[in-house]
Amino acid sequence: MKVYKFQIQKTTFNMKYTREDYKRFLNTELETQMKEYEQLVNTKAIVLKERGEVFVGIFLKLNSNGIAIFKVRNSDNMPRKNSFWTAVYLNGDKGKFKNWGDASWSELRQNYQRSYTDSFCAWISKSDEPDFCLIGIKNLTIEFADLLEEGKTIIAFGPKDPPLQYLLNLSDIVIDSNTHKINQILDYEEQDNQWNPIKIGANSDLSGMILEKMNSIDCIVVQGPPGTGKTFRMAQLVSWLLKSNKSVLVTALTNQALIELAKKEDIKPFLDSSKVYKTSLTVDESKDLPKLLPNRDNLCNPTKGHLSLATFYLSSGWAKNVTDIPFDYVIMDEASQALYPMIAATMKLGKKVIWIGDQNQLPPIVMTNEDIINRFNWSEIVNGFKSICDNFSYDSYML
Repeated sequence: MKVYKFQIQKTTFNMKYTREDYKRFLNTELETQMKEYEQLVNTKAIVLKERGEVFVGIFLKLNSNGIAIFKVRNSDNMPRKNSFWTAVYLNGDKGKFKNWGDASWSELRQNYQRSYTDSFCAWISKSDEPDFCLIGIKNLTIEFADLLEEGKTIIAFGPKDPPLQYLLNLSDIVIDSNTHKINQILDYEEQDNQWNPIKIGANSDLSGMILEKMNSIDCIVVQGPPGTGKTFRMAQLVSWLLKSNKSVLVTALTNQALIELAKKEDIKPFLDSSKVYKTSLTVDESKDLPKLLPNRDNLCNPTKGHLSLATFYLSSGWAKNVTDIPFDYVIMDEASQALYPMIAATMKLGKKVIWIGDQNQLPPIVMTNEDIINRFNWSEIVNGFKSICDNFSYDSYML
């Protein structure tokens, strides 16, 4: 037994990061984001409204594109076009800002929130009523939109929620030492790996190469710079997998990346046969792709021959909770925007994993000061995709 303990100490001595290192970074990032956010949301809601950091609107209707149109008073500070918000349905008379009293934005949400969703101000225009203007809001989930009554429902729009749950999920994932695949990724020794991917021409059969390779290996890395047909190739690969009755998860940082994949011609037969589901499906997405099915409860559902689409934020929660690997294949798009623990999370979700990204794109956005990241040598935790490419000799391709 003593010899066993000595061997464990010896093998972990040269690890690039301990599990505590990962936790320390994630906790630091979480605290940094919470500090800034809490200072804002603990301010009186009426003060935030006066400053233009909160506004209210009366729901008028959904247009044919799935954009929700709201009426907002001209005397209020207007939201900027192309700005992100959290839309909040407050119960009872708290929908009217005159009834907010001294409550902070946080207190209103904790005590009176009926529902909420991410939202995006797509446009602003004049109204027939001189005291009002109209704003077009995208990204409302179907479940949220179902609560809205035309001409009656008042919605408050406030600061966009930071991805705190995402960081908490990753914190739980990095303490998992019982999953062999997680250990392989997180407990690595720093390598001077020569990144030397196989170059893939425009007419090459990347899907065929990957499928053949994955008969004998579990992980593949694909570098896909902008304009190289990455999404088109990914759709071809997904189509082949679904035809082979595999359960497939595609996860990405943004909903937009998932929708772009779902729009590809190779995915259409599976949309038509009700085999493609998306978490947090929005009204405008549903109007754009009427046959795309909502995963209404955002549950991990690895059905054979079906495709699940989920952002990092939701799929990280699945990875935290699963005991057995649920999907046959996981494809991570926008992998260059993934923190290293999110790269590791895919190993808990898929028996076979394909990471697609580009080391030359911007790394993930974090709030932790760069000096702190450099002081603790956390850069490889932040730049997850680059770390995989630099420290592992997985089979790799470059479009």
